[in-house]
Amino acid sequence: AGFLHSYNMLDYSIYTLKGMAGLSFKEKNIEPISQSVAGPVGIYSIIKLIVGEGGKSAVLSLLDLTALMSLSLALVNILPFPALDGGRALFVLVEKARGKRVSSSFENAVHKWGMIFLLGFIVLITVKDVLRIFG
Repeated sequence: AGFLHSYNMLDYSIYTLKGMAGLSFKEKNIEPISQSVAGPVGIYSIIKLIVGEGGKSAVLSLLDLTALMSLSLALVNILPFPALDGGRALFVLVEKARGKRVSSSFENAVHKWGMIFLLGFIVLITVKDVLRIFG
């Protein structure tokens, strides 16, 4: 049942994210996606709310949240984006298709800029979370 529950949670998360992305494109507004993403500060506030419930339901909710975060991180990590494992896998596929290696300086530059983008994205999400909580 654990595998099926994990699959259902991941499937629902992807379905919901696709729906919000579609809504964002339709309305030409990033707000639906922005409101559905949380960084460390947002996750802390969610955990604080769950713990505030207390009791058995809080423990089960925390376990569910932990599983969802783990699945989400795994999914994001396999995306073909530079600086993530999926980005490295994409380079391996390109190398296999070309029959030769991509220059290491080019690959390093791509991963460096991907990491800079990801870190900037984390900063933006954290600022948004802080403003949502204290603003």
